[in-house]
Amino acid sequence: MKSLLCLFLLLLLSKLACAQVRPTEREQKIKELVKHATAFEKNGDPVNAFNSNLAIFDIDTSSYIAANEMAKISGELHDYRTEIVWAKKAIAIKPDDATGYLYLGDAYAGQHDVILAGENYKVACKFNPHNPYPVYSLALLEDSKGNLKEATAYYAKVIALDDDFDIVNYKIAVDLAKLKEYAKAEDYIKKFLSSRYDFKDAQDLHKQIQDSLKKSFSFPSLPKSGKTINTFLVKGWTVKDEVTGDLNGDNLPDAAIVLEYNVFISEQRGKEETNEGHPRVLLILLKNNIGYSLALQHNTFILRDGEGGGMENDPYDKMEITKGVLNINFQFVRESLNYKVRYQTDDFYLIGASDYGHNMTGFDNWDFNFSTKKVIHISGGSPVNEKKTKTEWRTITGNSLKRLIELSKPYSWKVFKGISI
Repeated sequence: MKSLLCLFLLLLLSKLACAQVRPTEREQKIKELVKHATAFEKNGDPVNAFNSNLAIFDIDTSSYIAANEMAKISGELHDYRTEIVWAKKAIAIKPDDATGYLYLGDAYAGQHDVILAGENYKVACKFNPHNPYPVYSLALLEDSKGNLKEATAYYAKVIALDDDFDIVNYKIAVDLAKLKEYAKAEDYIKKFLSSRYDFKDAQDLHKQIQDSLKKSFSFPSLPKSGKTINTFLVKGWTVKDEVTGDLNGDNLPDAAIVLEYNVFISEQRGKEETNEGHPRVLLILLKNNIGYSLALQHNTFILRDGEGGGMENDPYDKMEITKGVLNINFQFVRESLNYKVRYQTDDFYLIGASDYGHNMTGFDNWDFNFSTKKVIHISGGSPVNEKKTKTEWRTITGNSLKRLIELSKPYSWKVFKGISI
């Protein structure tokens, strides 16, 4: 008898377990409708997708997902009144979730009610601060009102939340171009085109930005002094090179900086010369007890990319500070060029230079010491054949020291007939 009772209990428990795991007819119907709704939406049939979700809601009036889906589909069909109805139903079911407020904001935006749209987008941001879409919607809303600065601020927040949201880079570039902040716009459009290079509108915008930059280009106007080096760094320019060391003998670390314009432009480099490249500026900052003073700004001396010739497009090499002397180095395909600059009598003077060139048949090396007025010229048929080497000493006549600011660019000083440095 006891064994029969145990068997009965086991069978009863087994039936109860099956009843718990077996889906009810109601649940099975909802599952089928969700499947149909998903398929309809995937196949581009929004009407039947809406009706499937409506059937789900008829079975389960607490279905937050179905209400939001109907709000979303209504918005895609530009039926904003219906979108409002279902977004509000979704919010009533789940008032602390962001999605319903997002769709409600979209519906009001579709009706051009920017105030209610903005209010609902901000509530969506509050309930889900990590979701970039409500912030993006606020950016679009500010754009529609013509508030470009506010829009770019929201777009920047979107990128901070999701840096893969690449269309935002294009949107920011558009607004910055309208604000005539072309250098910043150039940065964003280049970033966008790095992943969406075939986007025709972005290509056209990039060309417009570059044309505007060429027309509006000017060298930076810098302060005479500042507490840090950052004081002398300006928007639209990046630091290409920076070296520190004592240049005026006070045992404080001075700085020499090459700034490069972010945009590739056509620049006048002489009376009849233009260069397609990035303008560059040489800054020399002298350190003092309270910060730095701008001792020299030279806008033309540093060679640009595009001025290297041959296979080497960019001739700029590097700077060094050695024993109080600033060395500025350029490197060409078969030639290296060095300038030595020293601070004396309250200015920067060119005290030395060297120009070493070679090819398959010979070499031609010049060393200039402008302090001693002596020049050594070594040339030959081959760098490894000393018998063919010729050494010649020359003396510089007249005033042999020039201030660096007097030299417009390399090779602009005609030292001897036919010889420039």
